[in-house]
Amino acid sequence: SNLHRMNIQNNSVLFSARSLYSNGIEVPKNLNMFYSHTVTQKLIQERKIIYNACFLSTEFFSKTDILIPSNEDDSWEILEVKSSINIKRDNIKDLLFQQHVAKLCGIKINNCSILNVNPEYVFSGSLDLKQFFIKTSVVEKMKFAQDEFLSQLEYFKSLIHKPEIPSISPKYSCSSPKNCNLKTCWHELGEGDIFNLREGGELVSKLYKSGIHYLKDIPDNTELSSSQKIQIEAEINQSPYMQEEKLKNFTESFQYPFYFLDFETVNPALPLYIKTKPYQHIPFLYSLHIQEKQNSPLLHYSYIDSGLYDPRQKILEELSKLIKPTGTIICYNDTFEKRCLRESIQLFPEYSDWYSSISENFKDLSDPFKFF
Repeated sequence: SNLHRMNIQNNSVLFSARSLYSNGIEVPKNLNMFYSHTVTQKLIQERKIIYNACFLSTEFFSKTDILIPSNEDDSWEILEVKSSINIKRDNIKDLLFQQHVAKLCGIKINNCSILNVNPEYVFSGSLDLKQFFIKTSVVEKMKFAQDEFLSQLEYFKSLIHKPEIPSISPKYSCSSPKNCNLKTCWHELGEGDIFNLREGGELVSKLYKSGIHYLKDIPDNTELSSSQKIQIEAEINQSPYMQEEKLKNFTESFQYPFYFLDFETVNPALPLYIKTKPYQHIPFLYSLHIQEKQNSPLLHYSYIDSGLYDPRQKILEELSKLIKPTGTIICYNDTFEKRCLRESIQLFPEYSDWYSSISENFKDLSDPFKFF
């Protein structure tokens, strides 16, 4: 699953960060909260770099990715490792909580920092961790969020101490049931619910809270975009919306042979291949169907990476023989395929002339559906 892959990636970034802050000692993850706290306190007395430092106060328990002792006094720095390329609001809240619990346990915190992935880092064959990571102190950002954090903390404490489970309200829940695992705070919704409204944003939340749960029930006086109006009309009439003339005009520009091209890619945080950046999409598979002329059979060609070499060279080698300068290259969201090819050619410039000869032949199947 995507969640499993994300966990693997997050762990790989975390362990790389530990290599940057070496000679640390890890608090084992299989201990209960009390023993994790006890082990952490022992390591604090020894002034060691601590991985997975744990703090248990009367009411709270927290974990810290890396706890670093100061060389000047008995204070410590909290370092949060993130596989993302930027700092998010929730990261600040997370560090506020870690700092709060650590201080409740009598630990002096001199700094709180986040270690993010540098999106501009270019892999040269061996991972340069000092260039791969960007370290940012967020102490000032935390000061601005302190009051809101303390207010939320008091609210959470009040919930914990309530004699009964409080009723759940979307006000304190997620903004949509689409990604909600519990769904206990949402009405049971059927087909055509309000959360399917394209580019709905705040409007969807407002309509839902006013008691409107389905597209067909949106009032006529609601300010909507043209595409939203079409979507609602199709839902009410239970029939597809078609603009045959526009589709016809779009396909009339196609010329044989037709090339139906698709890539599958990987975009790891830790680059795998030379001259790639973190999260850069690297094609490892292509699928190409070719129709030479009308009514002729579709011929299928494909390649999947063996995992031994950089797949981009083999993909360029094969496609350059199959896709000729004449014809139409058909993709869905062709920006992606073209970007993969351009970035691959940066490493293998011998295919530049070939790409230049075909670059104007791409047609994006999503184009007719972007504007109504």
